[in-house]
Amino acid sequence: MESNSKMIILVTLIMLLSVIPMAFLGSNKQVPVPDLKNNSLVLTGDGVFQAKVIKLNNYLSFVGLSYSNEDKLIRQMINKINYVNCTVNSADCKVKVGLNPYGAGYRDEVIIRLKNESDANYVGFRLSYRLNYLLDTSPSYLTSYALVPSSVFLTGSTKIGNLTVVAKNISSLAYVSYTNNKDSVIKVKCDKVTYSKQGILMKAPSCIDTPQNYGNKFGLDYFTIIKNTKQFNKTLDLNLSFSSAYFKALGNFTNSNISDELNFADVSLSPDNQSIEVVTKNISKVNEIKQKLSAYNITREEKTAFVQFPSSIELENKTYEVLTTNGKIALNFPINQPEGSQKVKLRINVLFDEVVKIQAPTKE
Repeated sequence: MESNSKMIILVTLIMLLSVIPMAFLGSNKQVPVPDLKNNSLVLTGDGVFQAKVIKLNNYLSFVGLSYSNEDKLIRQMINKINYVNCTVNSADCKVKVGLNPYGAGYRDEVIIRLKNESDANYVGFRLSYRLNYLLDTSPSYLTSYALVPSSVFLTGSTKIGNLTVVAKNISSLAYVSYTNNKDSVIKVKCDKVTYSKQGILMKAPSCIDTPQNYGNKFGLDYFTIIKNTKQFNKTLDLNLSFSSAYFKALGNFTNSNISDELNFADVSLSPDNQSIEVVTKNISKVNEIKQKLSAYNITREEKTAFVQFPSSIELENKTYEVLTTNGKIALNFPINQPEGSQKVKLRINVLFDEVVKIQAPTKE
């Protein structure tokens, strides 16, 4: 009986030693209880990654803001592209108007189905160019060009807080410029991504590309612009009335009091005092500004006129619509250009059937 009692005590002792952590034996220290609230296995944040386009959908989306819930002008702009009929919503074209979720006014979304993948550049640019005349795309959460929903693989790394997060071919939905093709590689901004504490990207619900990928507000690459731009020369009868003048000069302005001498104008000196820019709306002061800058190297001088311009123009037997703001465009002229009605030589650039640039000669 006594031997059985000893055996029971020995077995009990062995079991206790196997269960109780050794840290509790021979020590008064306690093992800290983990803070479960601050010990999440995954984190969330926003980051920028490289994206390789795997698949593009066959429709374009353009979103802008307005202060009217009327979509008539939007539909008219789209119809003038002569690609789809958007007079009413259909499978080919939809216009959706709703309240702006971020502030006052309305959110306008246009969706156009592409008939062919090769139409993306032509339709995407014309849609973007035209709707920027009607809708506000300036908020940072919008783009000024049409987007295509796409499937992408995210690669590369980004800093989120103090941690470098690495993407290893994580699939995601991304909204990219209409100019992209399958296998294009761009940078995209991804919101609310999930990543591990070791810095490995686990999930990215949705991403969007940015104008920094393209260098212009319409999402076009430089090669596409060069390849598809046509340049024309045209002489028109215009009535010139100048609204402002601009000068830029180089030199040492460190000990100069020229800002006080030109206090009737907006004067801006560079931080190193080696260049100056002068803008005035008082055209009668042009000669005075020129005289004050005569001791320096004037690199640019011109006057601006807001000219009433025709709504269409014929170039090599083809008629192009000219989009304007209240029927006027801004043209720069040599500083000594006279006012009044006169024949003016113009250089006109057309891109994908849109008149995108009108210039008058700025040198005499």
